[in-house]
Amino acid sequence: MAKTPETLDPIQVKTSMGTALRRLRERTPLTQEELGNRMHMDYRYIRRIEKGERGVSWYTVMRFLTNLDATPQDLADELAKQT
Repeated sequence: MAKTPETLDPIQVKTSMGTALRRLRERTPLTQEELGNRMHMDYRYIRRIEKGERGVSWYTVMRFLTNLDATPQDLADELAKQT
């Protein structure tokens, strides 16, 4: 059964997105610090996103994807693996 917006757990959403972004990063040879440098972000912010401690805007998601040479479909595939 598909989850509706009312049944989504905000914490699980952040955790799933962070895990998916971390997996995409790990496909590259980039560390959190190297990705942070590319994105002009502190690596600690990257770490908190990947751990699901921080929510992330679509703008930031697109910055991740651009800097990881990944597509929205790659992200969707990683998210689908978690369900």
